[in-house]
Amino acid sequence: MYTDMINKINHRVIMPKVLEKLMLCAKATLSKLQDHRQSSIATKYKMEEAGMGALSVFIMQDSSFLSNQERLSRGSSEHNFNGLFKCSQIPSANQIRNLLDKSTPEECESLYRDGLELLEAEGGMSLFI
Repeated sequence: MYTDMINKINHRVIMPKVLEKLMLCAKATLSKLQDHRQSSIATKYKMEEAGMGALSVFIMQDSSFLSNQERLSRGSSEHNFNGLFKCSQIPSANQIRNLLDKSTPEECESLYRDGLELLEAEGGMSLFI
């Protein structure tokens, strides 16, 4: 019982750090997505912002997450999208679709592999074993 209690405390301390590393790993992978837009000074969003925006819907399990964050960001410079997903701008759902539609699954396949390796290395899988 004592060991279980220590493990729960350790996970509360360790897991936020692991989650932050996972988000940075995902952002690095998504920043490598091919951008099919023509270069322009009007290009507002980076590919990783679109990718992290799409990923956020799955992670937060709330399809209205992005519009929610836009409302929150009007009143504060720091919001969940910036804090959790390490992106400063929030693309709309239409912008995310426009940017990511031409991306291939192969461009994103390292998200799973790298994420799993990171979780294993950091002890994050111990909650599920």
